Amino acid sequence: MLPTTLGERLRRGIEEDILAGQLAPGDVIDERLLAERYKISRTPIREALLQLSTMGLVSMRPRMPTRVASIDASTLLQMTEVMSCLEAQAARLAARRMSPAQREQLQKIQTEAGDVVKARDNAAFNDANWNLHLAIFAGSQNAYLAAQARQLRLRLHPYRCFLVRVGDRLSTAHAQHEDLVRAIVDGDGDAAFETMRRHLTLDSEQFADLVSLMPKPIDEDGPAREERAMPVH
Repeated sequence: MLPTTLGERLRRGIEEDILAGQLAPGDVIDERLLAERYKISRTPIREALLQLSTMGLVSMRPRMPTRVASIDASTLLQMTEVMSCLEAQAARLAARRMSPAQREQLQKIQTEAGDVVKARDNAAFNDANWNLHLAIFAGSQNAYLAAQARQLRLRLHPYRCFLVRVGDRLSTAHAQHEDLVRAIVDGDGDAAFETMRRHLTLDSEQFADLVSLMPKPIDEDGPAREERAMPVH
């Protein structure tokens, strides 16, 4: 669905910056720069930021700059547990309900991701990964589940991207996607559920790596990433 208001368009723009890694957890969101970038007044900016705050994507505190929300390790683990349940069910439903055209598109995304893996392009793989999971959500034919799964994945996306940087996890994630796509395309709901659950579950080693790469919380050791400039396109 296309954005219908200035605030909605701005919200989607900030979401896209988070997905692209141009805004990372802890980054300050400068309302003045947003006004210049989008050629709009402060009113739709406040509307967009309030929407993002309600979604948990930004942190707004009195007399403090608005920032991209950070997640502590405990909350991250809990959110990952919920994400694995939601997306596993989405995969099960997609295996049962996807149209032939949707299955073909899902396979196309996975095939194109293979070239990205060969090129060792982490940023392009993150884009492909996002598109693949969204295709599965759409294929579930459950709009409420898809919306909840998308919102949670958006919040966790920057942190999941950190994992791709460690070792050979790019190839590992792609291989897991291959098993997942095969199960969905074959219509095997149980296999799709279990494959997605395993794909998203963090083992102790992965969780330790992720915590070591996470930005520091705002209230630990001073402001986090405050000097990083917000992108202006």
